[in-house]
Amino acid sequence: MFIELQNGTMLNLYWLLDCFQGKHDKNIVIFYMVNGSKIIETYENESDAEERVSEMQESMSTAGGLKTEIVEELPEVGKKGVV
Repeated sequence: MFIELQNGTMLNLYWLLDCFQGKHDKNIVIFYMVNGSKIIETYENESDAEERVSEMQESMSTAGGLKTEIVEELPEVGKKGVV
C-alpha cells in the first residue's frame, strides 16, 4: 500500500516503521522508516498534524505495518525455527 506525501512522492508503507506528531513542535509529523531515516512533514496547525497521524495509523494497521510496540517481540536475527 502506498500513501502520498506532501511533496507529491509516494511512500510504500512496507518501509514505514512508525509515524507520530512532533513532541516539541506539534505542527510536524515524523515518519520513521525501517532503515532508520526520517521524513518530516510540516502542517499549519496541530489539528492538521494530529489528523495526518491518525490517518497514517489507520493506513498502517490496514496494510499490516509493524508498530513500535511489537518490534521488541520480533526474534533475534539468525534464530532458527522462527519465521
